[in-house]
Amino acid sequence: MVEHTIPISGRECALVYIGTGENSVCVNELMVKDGWAITRNNNKQNEEVAKYSMWMVEAQTSGIGVHNEEGKAGAIRSVNWVIEDPRMLFDELKGQPLKAVVESVRDGGTLRLMLVPSMNYITLMLTGIRCPSFKPDGGSEDHADEARYAVETRLLNKDIEIILEGTSGGMGNARNQNFVGSVVTPGNISLFLLKEGLARCVDWSMKLLSADPESYRSATRQAKADRKRLWKNYEDLCAQCQKIRRSSQAELQRLLMVKCW
Repeated sequence: MVEHTIPISGRECALVYIGTGENSVCVNELMVKDGWAITRNNNKQNEEVAKYSMWMVEAQTSGIGVHNEEGKAGAIRSVNWVIEDPRMLFDELKGQPLKAVVESVRDGGTLRLMLVPSMNYITLMLTGIRCPSFKPDGGSEDHADEARYAVETRLLNKDIEIILEGTSGGMGNARNQNFVGSVVTPGNISLFLLKEGLARCVDWSMKLLSADPESYRSATRQAKADRKRLWKNYEDLCAQCQKIRRSSQAELQRLLMVKCW
């Protein structure tokens, strides 16, 4: 709910609620009460401003959130934004379940992750699949938005576990930060995308899969049979052959030789 718009910048100040009706919770209140936000100093004084000021004083007294002076030093994260040698990091971590937070979703098959507690920031391409992508000119392939939204609603800003299965970067190639891997917790998002017709199998990275590749192919076959999204116009080989037989016509133009036995 927008409360105020700043005239010069056009920025909107709003109250954000989780839930609806009597069960709704104001996120603004929670942030101040739990010590993760402070109130702005302004000349406006009313009952609402007084409540927020009171909650901030209570958080300061309790020493929670940003008001915890003792824990401030340990709360500052040292993030490694650029991996100097992706291959070396992969060799160190490959095959291990790694905890991570999904920072953003570039497209359905590409996640930007923060590995914890190492604070390495990586780009993860999901092994064995390719989702519709977004083009540099702002356009997109069919179902690209849907695939990204499907992943965002399930994984964005969530704690997950991944397994690194490969990398396209190497020593001296710090610009290429793409790792190849799979999400194992809370579930295999790649299989979900394949089942829903929002991804295709990719042979070159299927070879790197820790999971059973046949489960990916089976999910694709089912999506094709159901003609879901990317496969809405799909026809199997038998159907194509029958169509060719029905439509094929020929006319004899010249008889070169006749042999009788």
